[in-house]
Amino acid sequence: SVRGDAEVAEQPVRDPVHPAVDEELLAALPGVLHDRRLAHVDHLLRDVELDKPATQTRFALQLAPVAAVPWLRKAAAQNHVPAQLALAIALEEGRGASANPAEAFQWYLKAAAADDAEAHFRLGNLYDRGIGTTMDAIKSRDHYARAVALGHAGAKERMADLVGRGFPAPDFGNPFKGLR
Repeated sequence: SVRGDAEVAEQPVRDPVHPAVDEELLAALPGVLHDRRLAHVDHLLRDVELDKPATQTRFALQLAPVAAVPWLRKAAAQNHVPAQLALAIALEEGRGASANPAEAFQWYLKAAAADDAEAHFRLGNLYDRGIGTTMDAIKSRDHYARAVALGHAGAKERMADLVGRGFPAPDFGNPFKGLR
């Protein structure tokens, strides 16, 4: 049903993290913009509550990091690749949660299984430095190679660095060889 202007204007914004900020912001908007913003917030919250992982991820990325991590976990658990990647980055860098490179590594693996270029690039970094996993230059190089094949700009330089340190060039005939 369509709500009247008075009903929309009286409905509070339900942001669990920053309710006062949203109410102040929305109160400052002109009438039509205010109504549209409220309708957007209502729609977003309804989709978040319905366990739609893409919406949960979008919602989480608008929050402060500490509030985002639980929503990212929820969406990532539903195999939403952007949420898996965002959660892995948060865990690797300690944004919104205590740094946990081993858990970040596991989420990067899941995102890389869906052929996410950034996940392959970051796995290459973790293998190269031995963070969250054992150091393995060959696996590092293979993940960098896959990221290059997927169009990641920074991976080519990292892969060239490994080859320059004496590791054999990747087998481009089978870009998935050795990836785990």
